[in-house]
Amino acid sequence: MAEQAFAGASAIIDEDYELAISQLSEALAEDPNKGSYYDKRAVAYLALKKFKAACEDAEKAIGTDPTVALFYYRKGLAKFALEDYKACKVSMITAKEKHNAGPIKLSNKCLKRADMWLRKCDAELGEEGDEVAQKDVGNEDATTTKESTIKEKEQKSQVSLASSLPSQTKSIRHDYYQSFSHVVLSILAKGCASEDVNIRFGEDYVQVDIKQNGSELFSKSFFLHSAINPTESHYKIMKPKIEIKMKKAADGVQWPTLEREKAAAAPKITKAYASNRNWEAIDKQLAEEEDDDKPQGEDALNHLFKKIYKDASDETRRAMVKSFQTSGGTVLSTNWDEVAKKDYEKERVAPNGMVWKDNEGNTIS
Repeated sequence: MAEQAFAGASAIIDEDYELAISQLSEALAEDPNKGSYYDKRAVAYLALKKFKAACEDAEKAIGTDPTVALFYYRKGLAKFALEDYKACKVSMITAKEKHNAGPIKLSNKCLKRADMWLRKCDAELGEEGDEVAQKDVGNEDATTTKESTIKEKEQKSQVSLASSLPSQTKSIRHDYYQSFSHVVLSILAKGCASEDVNIRFGEDYVQVDIKQNGSELFSKSFFLHSAINPTESHYKIMKPKIEIKMKKAADGVQWPTLEREKAAAAPKITKAYASNRNWEAIDKQLAEEEDDDKPQGEDALNHLFKKIYKDASDETRRAMVKSFQTSGGTVLSTNWDEVAKKDYEKERVAPNGMVWKDNEGNTIS
């Protein structure tokens, strides 16, 4: 069981995520109450973009030990990828609280990135971000149970919001951001009904027409900088905005602007996200700070272990796995000739003040 889990973690280092899932699943079949196994499998699912499965594993990990901050952090990553920004914000806030209160801390890297994900959530949620209450953080299940109530409140607010919309006709803002595979355009029009929104996709354009109370509220043809895949593009009507998600025809190509250049002076492009923060610059700055940080304590040990294992030969890896697992984590050897002949289970000595126990809590002599 432990050897399979170790092999799964090693496969993650090698970026063989399918193998990692297979090994960790076997380990979990024998011990379904091991939160760290669920967490590592969630890492593999995230890497494969299987975000729903990653979220489920993170929730199972939390179920085994709700004091571990990293489990909530992992759930937050999955929720953001699933575009459940409110749940992501709740999970990231909870992760920071568990970090401050619990014995098991987040690494410096995860702690910094939790702040970054919170800023991204606020940018995506707009006004809805303020609705994330402390009681939601105290009980993450409350987020899902309240969804129907929130939707009812949004529907009831449509009439009052519609009455204030005429003032928006003077200036309906729009902004955009992009990922590896998509360009996301946000039309910042509040309280729009689905029957009043008409959006059409072409290979190099998107036409947006929005009405309110029978009158035209916003109408614009966006002649896009590069081609998109119309059949894989879609839009979503949200309380504070309309989000248009366009699939790039060529993944990985960064658009310098949303629209292709015109003969006249190009209009000023607003910054990505509602918060007007430059996430690319923030991500770059965080990456530089992380590179400058020297890992300490357990982070330093894990960093050294990963580096040695990643560059090691097959014999060295076998030596590391056997010595570490059979010695109960007290020995880590890279000499296979020596490890192959040793029986660490018989020779191992528990640290001062501690005793070896099996999975059922019985003392091992």
